[in-house]
Amino acid sequence: MEGVLPPLPDFRYVGLDPYRPRGILVAGALATGAGAFVFASSLIGPGRAILTAIGVAGAALFSQRLRRNVHSLSKNAAPTSMAIVPWGVIIADDTAPRVLRWASAKHVEFDTVHGREDGVPTALYSVVRLRTEREQLCGMTAGAAPLERLVAYLHDYDDEQHHILAADLDGQTAADPLDPQVAFLLESARGHLATAPSTLGLAEGGYRLRYARMGTPITVDRLRAILRDRTARSPDPRAFAAILAAELGLRELTPELLSLVQSPHPVLAAVAKRAALLLGAPTTKAGSLDEVAPFLGEADLGALSGWRPAVAPCDVLDTSL
Repeated sequence: MEGVLPPLPDFRYVGLDPYRPRGILVAGALATGAGAFVFASSLIGPGRAILTAIGVAGAALFSQRLRRNVHSLSKNAAPTSMAIVPWGVIIADDTAPRVLRWASAKHVEFDTVHGREDGVPTALYSVVRLRTEREQLCGMTAGAAPLERLVAYLHDYDDEQHHILAADLDGQTAADPLDPQVAFLLESARGHLATAPSTLGLAEGGYRLRYARMGTPITVDRLRAILRDRTARSPDPRAFAAILAAELGLRELTPELLSLVQSPHPVLAAVAKRAALLLGAPTTKAGSLDEVAPFLGEADLGALSGWRPAVAPCDVLDTSL
C-alpha cells in the first residue's frame, strides 16, 4: 500500500459545547428595529427615527442571515459536548466519555459566524456538525474552528489509522494490530540494536557496549529519512524508527519526532510523543500521553509510560575523528 500521506492534522484540541439556535431570524430583526425606534425617537424625533429603525432592522436581518448556514448545521442534530483531536472525537456522555475513531465519523462540516468586536472584524463562533452511522451531533466553539484539513482529509486520516506498524526499518516484519503493539516494537528495536546492523552505521566499540550502541551521522541520516518520509506505507516503519532514535539518545532527531506527535495513527503519535519527551523535548511542544490515551489500549499505554532507554540522550559519535 503506497501513495502519499495527507497533511498532518493542524489542530491539537477543539472543544465543543452544545449548540442550540437562538430565536427566529425575522422576529429577532424586528425586535432589534423596534428597540432602535424607541431609542432614536427620544433623540431625533419619530420621523427620522423610523428610517433609523428600518436601517437597523435591515442590518440585523442581514447579520442573522449570515448565521442561517450555521443554524442549518444544527437541524436534526443533537447538541453535544465533545472534543475533536487528531485521532478522533471524544463525546461527553452521561456515564463515561465515548471515543470515536475516524472510521466512525462519516462526515464533518462546520461554518463560522463573523462579526465585529469594538469595531474590529472577527470570527465570533463556529458550529461543527458530525455525522456517524447512527447519529448526528453538533457543537460550537468560540472563534474560528481550525478544521479545514479534517474536512478535506477525513477519509485519508481513517486510512492512515488502519496502517499496520512495522517492526523493522524496511517494513518486512509487522506488529499485529489486534495485540498490544508497543511492547513488541520495543523488544524488536532493542534486538535490532543488539545486532548493530551495518545499515544503521552504528559505531563499533568492542567491549565498550555504550559506544557499540552509539549513533553516527549515518545513523541519524538513515532514521531521519524514514521519519520524514510521507509515503503511505503499511507496514509503516516510522514508529520503529522513533523508538530507535530514543534508544540511541539521538537528540538531533527531536524535530522529526515532534512533527509526528499529531499523526492520525494513535500508536505512532504516542510513540513519537514519548520518544521526543525522553530526548528532552518540552511538553509544550510534544504534548503528553494523556492527550492520546483514550485511543490507546491499556497495555500500550503502560508500555509507553514505563519505557526507559538504556542510553541517555547524547551527541552522535563523529567517526571522522
